[in-house]
Amino acid sequence: MRVRSSQELQALVGSLRAPDGVMSTPIDEAAIRDMQDSMAVGPADMTTDPARCRDLLKAGELVDYRIPTAAAVLGPQANMSVVMASSDDSGYFWQGMYSIGKVLGYCTEVTISSGNQQVHSSLKRLSMDLHGSKSFTYVTTITGSGAPIHVLRMVTMSGSLFVTGVHPLPDAQPTDAVIKELSSYVNAIIDHADDPVPGAPATKQPATPPQTGNPA
Repeated sequence: MRVRSSQELQALVGSLRAPDGVMSTPIDEAAIRDMQDSMAVGPADMTTDPARCRDLLKAGELVDYRIPTAAAVLGPQANMSVVMASSDDSGYFWQGMYSIGKVLGYCTEVTISSGNQQVHSSLKRLSMDLHGSKSFTYVTTITGSGAPIHVLRMVTMSGSLFVTGVHPLPDAQPTDAVIKELSSYVNAIIDHADDPVPGAPATKQPATPPQTGNPA
């Protein structure tokens, strides 16, 4: 399996277009790291109930600074999608995909604790035909002291390529239009992964990416 370079991944996510024709805005390396930090599930002292879900949730985020990654945002700040593409042949992200499957089987209702903070994670899997060899689509709902956070997440892989798309939701039920739009971005990355690579787009920092809801 060929590992794609950061430049190739940047070209892939940079070629995406929103339904209105507006091009995606690539995220620079520093902003990607900030986004990966926000996606990481909990601090070191995090515990979960059920306990076995802790490591599965962490592995299912598909985040590692050592693995080539590019990301872009599409749409206005209030209705923004984030698409991230990574390339890994070490088996680490493949194991992460396996962990997502476990999470959706055994960890759909999880209480997450850290210090005196506690939130509840609910996952609802959706049927969706993505173009990778292994795929997951689901809605994460995080409830705690504030308003609930709802996020639609799509994850797919093809060889060494791993693609994640996230979109914030006003409630736990995404519309058909939102599902269609996010899946079109994720599928476009898979479908064009082997196209000739043009000059990678210049990266720039976009508006703050939406909250991802953290757990898997």
